[in-house]
Amino acid sequence: MSRRSSKSIRFYILLAAGFVFIVIGVILLYLYSQPAEVPLHGIIKAGMTDILTPNMNIGGTADIIITGSIFNITITDPVKHIIKSEARGTSDFNYNFTAEKEGDYKIEINNIGSSDLYVEGYAQNKLNGIAFSGPIMLIITGIIITGLAVRFEKR
Repeated sequence: MSRRSSKSIRFYILLAAGFVFIVIGVILLYLYSQPAEVPLHGIIKAGMTDILTPNMNIGGTADIIITGSIFNITITDPVKHIIKSEARGTSDFNYNFTAEKEGDYKIEINNIGSSDLYVEGYAQNKLNGIAFSGPIMLIITGIIITGLAVRFEKR
């Protein structure tokens, strides 16, 4: 194998590797920009309180289903305005809401009954900035590898 063909093979391998890193990084960046649906499943013992704080985008939805004991629930938006506040003498509760503001919503459930409370449902949670660091690093690595390929080809 000649030296020229060896350089050419190295160039195409590095170029392909760089391209693959960039494509995977862009795909992951797109997927990570979409809100993730986080399931809400849990049991709140008698006399206990649970606070859920989904970080939601505008238009994100949440559905909360509570059964079991009697309870109080308060849902507030990121600027602390109350969306829903209710004291339930009966235990069957289902509330669905759509986020009108971006940020941390607070769902506080206080079990004031004598038996367990069962929480089900979901909330769409946006990812934090650290989640974007992985795809960005893949894209940067792909650019560096592509640059190395071009540099080796010029020699």
